[in-house]
Amino acid sequence: MPVFDSPHVAESVIGAFCLGCAIGVEFPARVPDILEQTHGDGVAEIVDDCRASLNERIAEAKDAAEPIEAESFIGAMIDGLDERPFADSDTAQNALSMAFEYGAILATVERGAAIVVRNDYNRSQETAVAEFADGESTEAPEGPDPFQTLQDFAAEVMSAYEQDIGFVAS
Repeated sequence: MPVFDSPHVAESVIGAFCLGCAIGVEFPARVPDILEQTHGDGVAEIVDDCRASLNERIAEAKDAAEPIEAESFIGAMIDGLDERPFADSDTAQNALSMAFEYGAILATVERGAAIVVRNDYNRSQETAVAEFADGESTEAPEGPDPFQTLQDFAAEVMSAYEQDIGFVAS
């Protein structure tokens, strides 16, 4: 079974969560269709189950006067990955899928928070790209395409869903 460096998986999990936020913000009517792909008919219950936890994370960040960011919502998952040096492929795939779905659910539950998370990620990518281009960093920026916004990548993902699964993006 293939294994991956956990820190890289953790970074990808952050990106997946933020992409889920972008998908949910840009295509809110499609979140149930996306979640149905892995959860069948129980989508409304899953969103309701996540609602209290998501709202609690938002309230904690506000009370502490901390910025709302991906780690505010998936910190425990990231910590779990960071506790070990490697993640097997099942763990990596599950973490990526759960993070993406949780981001989409955040956009359903609290659109404003999802926008904040998406925009924070976009800004961090812009900074990383600029530092790389200026030679301030030798590491290429993380992400599927750090040179485009999550909104643009979300549109590509929805186009792929439309072609592969058959529903039409709204």
